[in-house]
Amino acid sequence: MATLDDDDLKNIKYLIDVTFDEKLDEKLDEKIKHLPSKDEFATANAKIMKELRTVREEQKAVTKLIRRNTKRIEKLEKIHPSYQHS
Repeated sequence: MATLDDDDLKNIKYLIDVTFDEKLDEKLDEKIKHLPSKDEFATANAKIMKELRTVREEQKAVTKLIRRNTKRIEKLEKIHPSYQHS
């Protein structure tokens, strides 16, 4: 039976490392191939941020309208406390 010397063991270790790295790269490539590219991510993020700004602007407008209507209702309730016209 042949014995392994230090060079043989180093070569085996190297082959194991190379094989492991190749398999790991294959697995990672398979997993990340579905992720968007940096540009695709930035474009999608920009769309989301634009939509968020639009929603916030609409919310401000609705809040202002609600406040105005609430003030009008309160004034009308003072004029007509029993909620009926005289």
